[in-house]
Amino acid sequence: MKLSLVDELLLLSMRDGDGKRLIGGTELACGLAGATLADLVLDGLVTIEENKVVPAAEQADGPPTSGPHDDLYNRILEQTKPHKAAWWVEKLQSTKLVNERIESLVDRGLLKEEVVSFLGIFHRATYPENNPAPEAALRRRLDSVFAGASADEHLGVLVALMHATGLAGRLYPEVPKKRVEEIADAAPLGKAVKGTIDGMHAAIVAATTVATTAAVSAAT
Repeated sequence: MKLSLVDELLLLSMRDGDGKRLIGGTELACGLAGATLADLVLDGLVTIEENKVVPAAEQADGPPTSGPHDDLYNRILEQTKPHKAAWWVEKLQSTKLVNERIESLVDRGLLKEEVVSFLGIFHRATYPENNPAPEAALRRRLDSVFAGASADEHLGVLVALMHATGLAGRLYPEVPKKRVEEIADAAPLGKAVKGTIDGMHAAIVAATTVATTAAVSAAT
């Protein structure tokens, strides 16, 4: 089963066993938004020129596409002027995006929905693994890379996404941060993907700052 960066990041962010999230909602939403954009870059549908997201030259005049990330790609095609990666991440990141991608993994049998009740009144859905094989295979590849093997472009981008969202530290606390950064920096990401990662990181920082400021204001 072929998995996108979005699929992989989401699978890794759900804790094995109980399906609880390993990272915060803002980090996950921005991470999935950045992964969506990075998937389009790796698929050759968009690129980044002068820090702006633009359709790839050979795709720019083509018809709208139909695929897992078709909504974002078609929105990029429809723009009268290009925008920075951070702008797209900020626009795309949302609880709706997270829920849609979770639903996709449930539909494909990778996750299952379980509803946990508290006091018979409060209900919360968790999403433990239903088919552990794809994530297990991915974890073996990540284990190998963190142990010293070279990362291909796709895996290098995934590590960069994991690092930007804080997921790498949660899943691999024994791996030095410097090693994680080396993998992300050494992978043949290209200017376009690097711009996407930088944009995603900027969006996470901005969203977190807004949330923190709001919390402080409410407390005073």
